[in-house]
Amino acid sequence: MKKIIIITNKKKATGGANIAATRLATILKKNYKITILTIDKKSLIGKLKYNIARIIIKIFIGKTNFLNSLNIFTRINLRDIKTDLIHINWIGEETLSIKDIERFDKPIIWTFHDMWPATSTEHFLDNQQKTGYSKKDTHNNLIKNIIFDNKKKMFNKNINIITNSKWLEKFCRKSDLTKNSNIKTIYNPIETQNWFRENENYSKKKLNLNPKKKYILYGAHGGFRNYRKGGDLFIEAINKLSNLDKEFEVIVLGGNQTKVEKINNINFNFRKLELNTQIQRLYHSSSALTISSSRAESLPQFIIETILCKNPVVAFNVGGISEIVSDRFNGYLAKCYDTNDFAKGIAYCIKDIKKNDLLKSRNIIQEMFNQKKILNEYNNFIHKII
Repeated sequence: MKKIIIITNKKKATGGANIAATRLATILKKNYKITILTIDKKSLIGKLKYNIARIIIKIFIGKTNFLNSLNIFTRINLRDIKTDLIHINWIGEETLSIKDIERFDKPIIWTFHDMWPATSTEHFLDNQQKTGYSKKDTHNNLIKNIIFDNKKKMFNKNINIITNSKWLEKFCRKSDLTKNSNIKTIYNPIETQNWFRENENYSKKKLNLNPKKKYILYGAHGGFRNYRKGGDLFIEAINKLSNLDKEFEVIVLGGNQTKVEKINNINFNFRKLELNTQIQRLYHSSSALTISSSRAESLPQFIIETILCKNPVVAFNVGGISEIVSDRFNGYLAKCYDTNDFAKGIAYCIKDIKKNDLLKSRNIIQEMFNQKKILNEYNNFIHKII
């Protein structure tokens, strides 16, 4: 049996990319011997490396809207690697250095979960409509220039790229760093059999929600503190809708505390990050629609899961979201950051969405993200490399 080492930031499944890597490891275990390498969160040296990198970013790049990573350090143990293939996943925040990737003497597959590998230091760009990346985009910033040049050398190796959305694949094909690489889109696997709609009243009762209210679901790791997820844009949009407070409340899933807070006469039920699939499914089943007000995304698994639970989705048309949300079919795609249009989308999904279309949408998504199908796609990709 061939051996594969999967490298990712965290073994504990928090955040979309780490959850995706964990799911991927699970299905690959059927055909390969899998070892997962992650950072040691207790390592003092690792913490020092992380803090040094953050200081460099603060001094030379400054405050940015989205995460930046340098990857000049490695925070995982690379000694005695015995494998047939190295599979890199999300490695931001000094998980694995660019230089160490360059030193690997084994075939490499790298699954991209955001834009970082194909840019200099940026995990997402402020301009989500941008179609490629070159050294000009570093704007002569010293650190960004150094990281760009280091990545250019790294991608001279035979690194095989898998992107988790077609949107990201298109971007990578026009990035000067990755355009000459072997690139293919394979969607992240989802346990589609675990995501279905439960009885709404039962779900509300289990979660101690008001059975007489309808709920709008917003999910983000970090809740409203996560700027990229656009909680402020969601609040701005919802304030434009009159009389919503009489019928609806909001669930904010993914923060660090449980509380109810009234924002402009609407009850916001803040709930802690929940990793249990059964409980997450109850939140989807309690809701009438789901919101994705993100400023930047590739292909969020949270939206896939909620569509499988037959919820319509209101989202800004960013990243690869249009690959799973079809405007006025299983949701509404609003113009980027236009909160007036976003508010129209919420109103549309409340009144005009068709339940039969949501069932059709579920069947489409179930096929797209089926684990067996995705395992076959990975097998074919891997066999061509080893």
